[in-house]
Amino acid sequence: MFMVATKRLLVVEDDAGTRTGLATVLREEGYVVDEAEDGLIAWSLVVQTPPDLVLTDLDMPNLGGSELIVRIRARFPHIPIVVLSAEDPVDAGRRCVGLNADRFFSKPINLDDILGFVEARFTPAAS
Repeated sequence: MFMVATKRLLVVEDDAGTRTGLATVLREEGYVVDEAEDGLIAWSLVVQTPPDLVLTDLDMPNLGGSELIVRIRARFPHIPIVVLSAEDPVDAGRRCVGLNADRFFSKPINLDDILGFVEARFTPAAS
């Protein structure tokens, strides 16, 4: 595990098992993790304490992932956004590009891939 400093992540997922499972693994890796079950709760958390990275589903009640990404990009364009979706990978990938998401992972998620991406985002480049 490589940590430069404690980073705050936000996991946004309406499926409680997926959300808590991913959040638990990220916490075990040393990250501070907030959880939200939909985009409205997530947006409130982002505004209160902007995270260093957001991992979000696309299809959620109340405020979906696409709308959440639009709000985050408008107000906090520097926050990296990772999309996790069970939608058709080609369609979801196109949506993510259009939304300017930083990365897309298909469900079921591969924890090693997600952890690798998150760690790489926070690892300083070698000089």
